Amino acid sequence: MRNKITNTLYLRFVYGLWAKVYDNFIDRLFSFNRKKVIDALNIKKHEKIVEVGVGTGLNLPHYPKSCTVIGTDISLGMIKKAKRKKHLANVILKIADARKLPYTKDFFDKALATYVLRVSSNPKMILHELQRVVRTGGTLVVLDQFMGKNRMLLTILQPCKVMLGWGREYNLRDLVTGTGWKIISNHRYGCMTNTRLLVLSNEKNTTSKY
Repeated sequence: MRNKITNTLYLRFVYGLWAKVYDNFIDRLFSFNRKKVIDALNIKKHEKIVEVGVGTGLNLPHYPKSCTVIGTDISLGMIKKAKRKKHLANVILKIADARKLPYTKDFFDKALATYVLRVSSNPKMILHELQRVVRTGGTLVVLDQFMGKNRMLLTILQPCKVMLGWGREYNLRDLVTGTGWKIISNHRYGCMTNTRLLVLSNEKNTTSKY
């Protein structure tokens, strides 16, 4: 428990600093087609979507106006920046930990997590929590980097990346197994071989066979 609290406090501190330069610096390093990622959610009219780790809100302008988006983040600095973004959807921003969201079971239709699992000390806990708050048959879209073939290089760079708040690469199979999320599609995304765009379906009490 103490490690979880320490990790959360550290990430709040780091991302409070990054928030000041995120849009002009960090986003350029990890830039991606945000509209394409939002389109992967296949959002219908009046659906409710939770975006965990909403950051400075760079995804918000790409949501359709017919939906409600609740964006959560552990950093107040990030939320303050996100509030300045223009958007068409009904957007609600809230400080919250993705491992313990303040919403009831089946509250959302869909969920989005872009570069969130990698920065958590317990990404599997996030997947379980999203499974709880997303309805049965609901969709989760994940864009993230996972453990690939260059494991030696990743291992060498990992301590520095963790210190900077950029997280670590996890094994995709290990993360999904036992969560109840079933992978519907899994595609390489962008120029980096270990970056994947995933679409998952919430099977609730069943175990993923992926």
